[in-house]
Amino acid sequence: MNASNHRPGLLPASDIVSRRLTVREPAELMAYIIHTLGFEPTRSWVGVAIRNRQLGAVMRGDLLPSMELALTHGIADPDEVDRLEHEAQSLGQFVATKLKHDIESDRILMVYLLDAESKAPDMSSSAGGVGSPPEILRQIDRCVRRGAALTELPVFESWVINERRVWHLYCRERGFCATQGSAVKEARGTYVSDSLTLLGQPIEADHVAVCLPEPCGDPASLPAAPYEGDTVACWNWTRQWDDVLNDGRPLAPEEAALLVAPLGMSVWRDLLIVGACFGFETAVSGLAFSARVPDGLPRLYETTASEDNAWLVAETLTGRTGLSPDWSRLDRLRGYCSDLVPQASMPAAAATAATAAWIEWSRGRGTRATALLDQALSWDVTCSLASLLAEAVSAGLINPWALNRKIAWSGRDRTVA
Repeated sequence: MNASNHRPGLLPASDIVSRRLTVREPAELMAYIIHTLGFEPTRSWVGVAIRNRQLGAVMRGDLLPSMELALTHGIADPDEVDRLEHEAQSLGQFVATKLKHDIESDRILMVYLLDAESKAPDMSSSAGGVGSPPEILRQIDRCVRRGAALTELPVFESWVINERRVWHLYCRERGFCATQGSAVKEARGTYVSDSLTLLGQPIEADHVAVCLPEPCGDPASLPAAPYEGDTVACWNWTRQWDDVLNDGRPLAPEEAALLVAPLGMSVWRDLLIVGACFGFETAVSGLAFSARVPDGLPRLYETTASEDNAWLVAETLTGRTGLSPDWSRLDRLRGYCSDLVPQASMPAAAATAATAAWIEWSRGRGTRATALLDQALSWDVTCSLASLLAEAVSAGLINPWALNRKIAWSGRDRTVA
């Protein structure tokens, strides 16, 4: 998978304690990580926040290009060494800064996930010498630790999983650590994995499957989008969407075509996003303040333009409301996106993919958001929401909702100790 499809993301653990799960072995730790992410990562770093003895938020990203280069070809040039150390320290500071938002976290577990193509099956600290992959990875991790220490959220453990074996980076011999070099059995089928699946957090067979189907190949067969300023059409459309988001009924292709047709218009798209989060009356009131909705729409909703709601609209798109959106309606909207795109023109399909990406970003799933944004921009390079969100995700920005355990999205009503 191209590195551009893997962006850092943060997924918080739920505050709702419905069940306590105990992690007893590396496979169960991996089960926690991959169920939280929704897929099994490779060639990645993973940071796990620790609160007392409980596992918390999980953050993942690709191994940095400088790390990949060093692990594959070694490093000798002093400039390359300096760059590697600087980037690793910056990574540690970045990870710790984000994980500190998981309130009461006091330390970090770092896990480096390689794969079966590694040239160094033995990653113990006695293996290899200067310039060997184990020593390079420890050099990287020491810099990550320095960066994390700057935020006062230290890394207390560093593991590497390579060729389906787990190694503690600083344990000298297998005999010194009970798990050193031990095989990591398949995470699926463990007690933790089975329990988290039952609690509503499955593992995707392939995280790239998050991508949407292709748009309609015959645009002439699609219903025309209404005029942007058509008050009655907008009223009927938002009311229809309100019903759909409330009851979650399946969409027939004809209904999907009518619901997706206006999404290429940014005002209607924003109405849908904010309406899904906080209701259409609030969305209409806020967008009316900047005269962005059709004339007469506020009257039909028996509301008026509101500056407070205008701020709420703006803050919704950036996740800075401080209020929890209606996650059940957003989850339904995310699910409907797969039904909408096959009935959509290219611009409407791009807006739909960008909306799905925004929902994934709001959930804290940067990797999924990036895959969807790539689709959106391939269908319509002028899609404004996709372009802006792609810049935010590329810069490592995380939706503030995902950083607030009290309002963050969660399919995981459990605590893991």
